[in-house]
Amino acid sequence: MKGKNIMSIFILGIFLMTSVSANLNCYDSDVTSDFTDGINVYEQSFISYNLEYDEEFQYTHYESCMSDGKLREYFCDGKWAASEFIECENGCSNGVCLKLSEGMICEKDLECESNNCISGECLDKSKFDSLISWLFNKFSKWI
Repeated sequence: MKGKNIMSIFILGIFLMTSVSANLNCYDSDVTSDFTDGINVYEQSFISYNLEYDEEFQYTHYESCMSDGKLREYFCDGKWAASEFIECENGCSNGVCLKLSEGMICEKDLECESNNCISGECLDKSKFDSLISWLFNKFSKWI
């Protein structure tokens, strides 16, 4: 009798784990060709999904800043809704990591307020435009 009870509890547990935790139709609003995994810390977005046992109810989670300054970034991991806590180098506000200011060290354009990361440093847009104009004027006769 004890063996049957343990087996029944085991089967019930497996049933509950698979039916309650399986997500369907997970959607991440910041999935793009540049961010195929949906992890873009510079854009406030959301995920929405429903569960197998409750297909009528749609769950939605918006990315947000935690009290410790980390960003809670939501994304779809296959058919599963998931989240990750990300340290924002320049702080977090309104569900996004703050971009880097002029002169700060960067790796990608999107990290900078100006969207200009030149030689590993954020460059102000007006300075970038001035540099491009100077280069064009200097070398346009060769083009």
